[in-house]
Amino acid sequence: MPKVSQLPEDTAPVSGDQLLTVDDPNGAPISKKATIANVVNAARAKGGIYVNQGVTDQLNITTTPVKLAAFSAAEGWNGIALNTTPDKDNNQISVANDCDVTGKLFLGASGKANTKFKFEFYVNGLATTKFANARTTGSATDAMSVGVGGILELNAGDVVSVYVNSDDVNGALLTVEYAQFYISD
Repeated sequence: MPKVSQLPEDTAPVSGDQLLTVDDPNGAPISKKATIANVVNAARAKGGIYVNQGVTDQLNITTTPVKLAAFSAAEGWNGIALNTTPDKDNNQISVANDCDVTGKLFLGASGKANTKFKFEFYVNGLATTKFANARTTGSATDAMSVGVGGILELNAGDVVSVYVNSDDVNGALLTVEYAQFYISD
């Protein structure tokens, strides 16, 4: 068998072409084949959860952050899933592989008058402290649009979610009408 360096060059590989891989190189290595598409997709991650026309009330949002619960509404759904597990019922997305992804939240809601609401990405129940956005409602119950985005460095099995808190120590009502939360490489 010739050395790899002696093989002719493939100057136009396509996604169905095959590569040699070594499964479990540090344990019991086994040579296997994989298509270029499978190798490329193994390093990718995409997933999303959504709600539209949900009108989901989340009560008693205080200064203590809580998971945004809008996606579990009947109008919510799981979106694309590539090396992720979107879980609208638990308002979160988990990843299968180590990856750097962009997290994005777009949300339309209304809330208690003169209240500041802060939205932030959490990984495994811990604040990222990097990616957050706050909006203050007007003098009457007021509509707001919020966007949060940033690059998240994730490990296999990590769970990403959105948390919200307010500056109202007694608790404020937040009504989410639509929201998109997704991660993508």
